[in-house]
Amino acid sequence: SFTGAIVEVTSGEPTRVCVLTGHGELAVTGGPRSISGLQQRLDRMNVDMEAIAPRADIPRDCAALFVLGPEAPVPADEVRQVAEYLEAGGNVLLALDPLIVEGERMIPSGFEAFARDHGVLLGNDLVLELDPQRLGAGDPLNAFFVFDQAEHELLAPIIGLPTAMLLARSVRAAEGADAEELLFTSEASYAETDLSGLRTLEPDGDDVRGPVSLAVAVTVETTAPTNQTDADADAAERPPGGRLVVIGDSDFLLPEIMDQHELANSTLASAITGWLTQRAALIAVPPRQANARPMSITEGDLPGIGFRVLFLLPAAMGFLGLSVWWSRRP
Repeated sequence: SFTGAIVEVTSGEPTRVCVLTGHGELAVTGGPRSISGLQQRLDRMNVDMEAIAPRADIPRDCAALFVLGPEAPVPADEVRQVAEYLEAGGNVLLALDPLIVEGERMIPSGFEAFARDHGVLLGNDLVLELDPQRLGAGDPLNAFFVFDQAEHELLAPIIGLPTAMLLARSVRAAEGADAEELLFTSEASYAETDLSGLRTLEPDGDDVRGPVSLAVAVTVETTAPTNQTDADADAAERPPGGRLVVIGDSDFLLPEIMDQHELANSTLASAITGWLTQRAALIAVPPRQANARPMSITEGDLPGIGFRVLFLLPAAMGFLGLSVWWSRRP
């Protein structure tokens, strides 16, 4: 609530975040694949999320554009729209899972050349975490936890906290580029480029050895308007930024993961939004969450609970009363 109040006072108007649709992306609300948890969280912070129609122009008042887990390659003309939006001063989040066809091969997402133009190498691979301490269910093809982080302002709220990811691809900074790598797997991990290699879980010559980078942030130089009149008009309407964040996973935004308060997923999503839209309050003052821990009681626990409640507690109260009486007797 305090974070939302700070954002509302400092900005005056809600921040508008647009979400690309039409290629099987995560839905803004509802459905088995949605970002409803993130949408509700950002709504409390004065940030409006809005899905844009497939192949529609990107609105000029979008402070950021989110591309979240497309299940099919994005066509070149739509990727070109995203590139023009970014180079004109927009801000883009690409959360791109590995695209696996019939469990046999991986195909490009459509954003490989776009990412490479901005110093980001988007791997056509599958990251396998082999450190048993970082596996959620003991299976490299299941969820795993990311602990290693770079020093970057958008990561400040999650230092030391685990982030859960599932079926991620590698995202690295190109050599000599200004892009900054953010999150890393362990040294025991690697990025598999051939799905037939899953039988052995051993890297070969084409695979990226751990630590594997999973996310990259880069500030993009904006394109100057062609004349001064356009410059004056664009200065008032152009959204802040020219910033790009690429993450090799979109499942970290799913509600069932975002709702786990011991994980940093929800805070990371808010911080990324704040960095892209230049809302420092979303990074510096993440909303406090209740750390509710469920307690499960089995039938075998009932005798012990009954003994404590029906015998030990009354006995303790009786002993305390007897002690008070004894200390006050004449």
